[in-house]
Amino acid sequence: FPNAVEPWTEHIYGTKEAGTCLHDADPKVRHDAMLVLTHLILNDMMKVKGYVSEMVLRLEDPEPRIANLARLFVHELARKP
Repeated sequence: FPNAVEPWTEHIYGTKEAGTCLHDADPKVRHDAMLVLTHLILNDMMKVKGYVSEMVLRLEDPEPRIANLARLFVHELARKP
C-alpha cells in the first residue's frame, strides 16, 4: 500500500538550506521531528532513505535531549534485523 507520509519526506528530513523540521531554530520543533521520525522508522511505517543522514547529524545538536534522542535512534536502528 502507498505510504501516506512518503510525499512529505523531504519536508520533514530536508536540509539546513531548506529550513525544515530537523533544522528548525526552535529546539522543541527539532525534538518533536526526531520523536516522530524515530517512531515511524523504527516501527516500519516509513522507509529509511538517504535523508537519514540528517537525523544522524542531530548527534551534534547543541540541545542534549535531541543529541541523546539521535543516539538512541542510531542504536535502535542498528539493532533492527
